[in-house]
Amino acid sequence: MAFRSVATQAVTLLRLRGIPTVSNNSSSITNTTTNSLRSLWVPLARRFATEVEDAEVVLDGLHYAASHEWVKVEGSTAIVGISDHAQKELGDLVFVELPEAGAPCKQGEKFASVESVKAVSDVYSPISGTVVEVNTSLSESPDLINKSPYGNGWLMKLTVSNKGELDGLMGADAYKQHQAANAH
Repeated sequence: MAFRSVATQAVTLLRLRGIPTVSNNSSSITNTTTNSLRSLWVPLARRFATEVEDAEVVLDGLHYAASHEWVKVEGSTAIVGISDHAQKELGDLVFVELPEAGAPCKQGEKFASVESVKAVSDVYSPISGTVVEVNTSLSESPDLINKSPYGNGWLMKLTVSNKGELDGLMGADAYKQHQAANAH
């Protein structure tokens, strides 16, 4: 975000102040704005600010499924959510349907659905287990997933039934490569 702030400040300064330029008639520097220099710097600064804002977050220490769910295992409990990439692809979320506590989940099978302004999408369990808790905050504020997909936007917690299934999931670096290979 620091880069975005610098780029935004650069755009603001270019708008508010004239760009010092060398006059064609003399070697003195004047403080006039020239459209040619502005046309080069303002779009560059805007592009840089947008690229930094659009960067997708992939956290180390999590396991990722090819279908863009993540899981964090703490002892025999797993916390499950959808990745930053998935929430950006979905757009603004307006509804989340989660399983009941005590429900069994099997790796690769649907356990929830999320509805955005674009579409309804199924969410698949990255690991097998039994649901012990769901994020009830999402019923009132499904946008928590958009705001904090790895924090307050988690979907469920489950008791892991087979930790060996983690071996079939991706680490952060492999998930980044997966995203790059499947970019459209």
